[in-house]
Amino acid sequence: MKTLVAFLIFFCFNSFAQQILYVDRMNYYYRNDLGGRNDIYYYLPSITYFGKAEKLGIEGSRGLKIIYEKRNSGGRYKGGICGFITGVRAPPRGYQNLTPYKYISFWVRGEKGGENFNLGIADRAHFEKGSTYRSLPVNRYVSDEIITTKWKQAFVPMEYFKVNWNEIETITINFDSYVFENGEGEGVIYLDDLAFYSEIPKYLEVQKEYPLVP
Repeated sequence: MKTLVAFLIFFCFNSFAQQILYVDRMNYYYRNDLGGRNDIYYYLPSITYFGKAEKLGIEGSRGLKIIYEKRNSGGRYKGGICGFITGVRAPPRGYQNLTPYKYISFWVRGEKGGENFNLGIADRAHFEKGSTYRSLPVNRYVSDEIITTKWKQAFVPMEYFKVNWNEIETITINFDSYVFENGEGEGVIYLDDLAFYSEIPKYLEVQKEYPLVP
């Protein structure tokens, strides 16, 4: 009987664990929970900085801080590009199989409110070409469609991204021109608990239908 009870407890906990795959709970500086590397990318005059530290995350935990300055004129790419990248490779073959999941989730807040960005996903084919499949502006996926100075949890439907979810390489935070009203912007955002969910947790009150297409 004790063996059966232990098995059932293990099964329940293991089943629950399979519902969420944490990519980054911000516990490590230059890598995430999956062992993938964190870094920034930019072409001047646009630029990005990042840091991870205590008290930047939810309830004073470690969190990610990204400072961005996106310009719309000068340099390469009509003002340059900038963002943050984190790898999601997994052994033994390298690419992460994310087919059991339906949503990309993370917590976000801004330093002043009104900040914006988009998510990029690269599978093996995109990664080899140096490209990513971009989402809508992230404000579309949070309550009231605005990033504020208060923490909000976003759920981005994975079916929006036309990628091979069996061979995922990277996730990017991108400050592209189309997420800003006049094509450029600057600010500071904070992120925590980047993860994949098989379902939106039932205890959360989802205030809106999350868009799938532009």
